[in-house]
Amino acid sequence: MKLIYLKKVAFNVVALLLLANLSEAQNRISSEPSSSKANQNIGKNIFRIEERNVRAEMEFLASDALQGRGSGTQFELLAGHYIASQLQQFGVEPAGETDASGKKTFIQTVKMTRNTFAQTPNLTYAANGLTVTLEPGKEMVVLRMNSAQARG
Repeated sequence: MKLIYLKKVAFNVVALLLLANLSEAQNRISSEPSSSKANQNIGKNIFRIEERNVRAEMEFLASDALQGRGSGTQFELLAGHYIASQLQQFGVEPAGETDASGKKTFIQTVKMTRNTFAQTPNLTYAANGLTVTLEPGKEMVVLRMNSAQARG
């Protein structure tokens, strides 16, 4: 689950960096004199990428306002829509799913599963005539079990 989230974040960061580099390259090309009509249209709708703007956007995405952007949360969706609006501003074509009107979007939904325990796991041990039970979530965390019980 965390790996999927990290892949999404890495993809978005790489996409933003590529956009910044492509935009700067196109600004340089469009500023050179050229007689070719095709070259004159390069970079018309390109915005100049400023470090302060990228920093402001990164700070927003990393801020407490999005409450960590946990996988499958409304805050992850909000961050996705924000990034989609930025990509749209730069003229990037969406490649995600189609919405109700039939238009492609920047958002792609994936099915996420979560394994849960049938009962709350507990851990009890005895030593020197004293029995100790650890409280799940506070004193122990069980991530996975291969069988219903473990003894040893």
